Amino acid sequence: MKDKFYPVFLSCTFLGALGEYMALTTLSWYLLETYSAVAIMGQVLSFRVFPRFFMGFIGGYWADIYDRKKMILLVYAGIMFMSLLQTILVTTISKPHWLLLAMTLFMRSIFDGAEPSIRNAILPDLVKKEAITKAVGLYATGLNLAAILAPILASFMMFKWDIKYVFWIDLCFQIPSFIVLFFVPKIKNIKSENQKTSIIKSYKEVIHFVYQSPILLNCVKTSILMMFLLFPFGAMLSIYVKEGLNLGVKEFGIISGIESGGAVLAGIFLSKIFGSSDKKIIRWHLLALLSGFILIAFYFKLPQLLFYFLIFLFGFLTQSFRSMSRIIFQKKAPDLIRGKLMSVIIADSGFVSLGLLLFTQLATKTDIFLTTLIMGILICSIMLVKILKSQKLATE
Repeated sequence: MKDKFYPVFLSCTFLGALGEYMALTTLSWYLLETYSAVAIMGQVLSFRVFPRFFMGFIGGYWADIYDRKKMILLVYAGIMFMSLLQTILVTTISKPHWLLLAMTLFMRSIFDGAEPSIRNAILPDLVKKEAITKAVGLYATGLNLAAILAPILASFMMFKWDIKYVFWIDLCFQIPSFIVLFFVPKIKNIKSENQKTSIIKSYKEVIHFVYQSPILLNCVKTSILMMFLLFPFGAMLSIYVKEGLNLGVKEFGIISGIESGGAVLAGIFLSKIFGSSDKKIIRWHLLALLSGFILIAFYFKLPQLLFYFLIFLFGFLTQSFRSMSRIIFQKKAPDLIRGKLMSVIIADSGFVSLGLLLFTQLATKTDIFLTTLIMGILICSIMLVKILKSQKLATE
């Protein structure tokens, strides 16, 4: 972690994340304001999330057979190009057809989906092996620090100026995040005959590797369930604030910032929460369980200070859960299949789009409070069963 490049890498990544989160915060509010329909917002945002499912696998395959540095440069160039198209579409047309916007976001997500698998494959080459947990923690801290500032800055700009400025700033902030990739140290590519196999055959081997490891298999199953049931609430927060609490964009920015503050704290204390023992996996299940209880609490109209505390705690718990699943896989990943193996756990994000579609439709037919309650009850029920099962196996 003493290497001079890694702090620069984190700083530039922070700027890129800050711009992306500002655009995301603005986008959800823009969709609600422009189309005045929760269902349309859910459909458009689902287009942005869905490609992460299959592109994560492709990105992991590319990372293991091609030069990882060149691949991340090409993918990030695609991200910047699609960001430009998105910005032009939103800022030059008063009310673009929602399907046109959805397709633009879908194409942007093609590159976004491939990028994390390649980046996670590169990460161990930037730090020492024993520092991976700390590296992931610091990386998550930088991303979530950006997530704190982004909604506050975005809401301020929307409130004081014009919404188009946020999208242009996003594009500008992506530039240093792209440039720093040119200075990534040369990565030694380990050659293997397995790298020449087709993507289908090579992933059969990776899936077999996961299946043979009870820890990794449990990690994948649990992550998929929580991405479907828990993490859609983050994208639905604007609905909860606007339609449920009847608050404006300024309050939305503050609440989003408070949630991200909890996520930053999670990144700082990640190594202490998780430790180095796989026996502490039960703590991972508890994080999801407590998150479910908080969603149940959100069914009620809470006092302001209590709501702020719970949304902060929600950000802390959910980010800890997400980062710990990545750490579990990083520790178990052989370098020859690291890209493909990491893509398996990163692909869980694709299930957020399915949950988002389901729960935004449910919120349209009922209300956001009842939808949140249902999400919380489902999460708590599943995690209680998993915790009880884990304890039973431990005693045996």
